[in-house]
Amino acid sequence: MNPEPPSEKKIYFKLIFIAAFGILALTFSLIGSWTQSINWYLSPSIARGPHPSFWTIGMLFTTVGIYASVIGLTVTFFLLAYCAFKKIRGLIAHLSCLGFIISFCAFLLPFIIHARMGNSTARFYPIQLRNLGHVIKQYKEGQVRQLPQTTNWCDSLIQFDPNLSPNAFINNRNNKVSEGMSEYAFNANLSGLKLSDIANNTVLLFETPLAKNPTGGPELMSTNNHPTKGCFVLFADMRVEFVRAEDFNNLRWKP
Repeated sequence: MNPEPPSEKKIYFKLIFIAAFGILALTFSLIGSWTQSINWYLSPSIARGPHPSFWTIGMLFTTVGIYASVIGLTVTFFLLAYCAFKKIRGLIAHLSCLGFIISFCAFLLPFIIHARMGNSTARFYPIQLRNLGHVIKQYKEGQVRQLPQTTNWCDSLIQFDPNLSPNAFINNRNNKVSEGMSEYAFNANLSGLKLSDIANNTVLLFETPLAKNPTGGPELMSTNNHPTKGCFVLFADMRVEFVRAEDFNNLRWKP
């Protein structure tokens, strides 16, 4: 005795369930991707300041979204195959196709976000700051190892290290590259001092809008490059950290 084919009512019920499941998967993927992107594609080890717990929450939501989308893809695929085998057309086939598309989007979204995260320019800021910090640490005026004068610190570093190009001071490649122009500012209080005489937690360099040999204090710190509203800072001990905007005035600016 052949089993009875499932009624249209049962198929509709399954389709409604799968559509809801696909939408849920897409929602989880969206929430997971958004909560991770809040850190502007920074790993917890780099973005210690801006909502590190969001990374964990984002990973949890993303994982649930991926698994849910895989289940949705599997079920809607078999429903589409059933419709094709039975030559069923109309609303049932259209809903099956819609459920498959929703589940596919939910599955694909986290991978697109992570690909974008991998290509983010945010990861270059700490690299550039560490490289500049290495040159500053070796900098000498005559035979005396000290920090450059802040009025022309970019030019001084380029003259000191022939391997240092104007690109070393600029992360945004859309900006015009020329000598002395920088997206990092020097702490104005440290001009010409010896690095050994400065406390380790003193700000040395920080992100700022593009300018000629920029130098100053917290008033120049820029949050334009990060949705988390903060910026990367190089400290006197050559440590690079991401600092949130509300903590700018709590940083040490005096040697």
